[in-house]
Amino acid sequence: MLDDELAAEVRRAIASLPPLQREALVLFEYEDLSLAEIAAVVGADSNAVKARLFRARDKLRASLGRYFRIGRETATVKRA
Repeated sequence: MLDDELAAEVRRAIASLPPLQREALVLFEYEDLSLAEIAAVVGADSNAVKARLFRARDKLRASLGRYFRIGRETATVKRA
């Protein structure tokens, strides 16, 4: 049950991202496209895509931080 709830929270957090950030994140993380491939698909510069990914991940970290202990190298699910 906990995994289902967490998955739902992640989906909600991704859905709440601004469209360009969500697009970049989904293409990179779920479709396994490179920065250059995403840039070609969306008609943007690779650096713009990189910035969108950074901002998207930053927002996800902020909205999902209570579910994870985010360290410098790994993230683990908190146990209640």
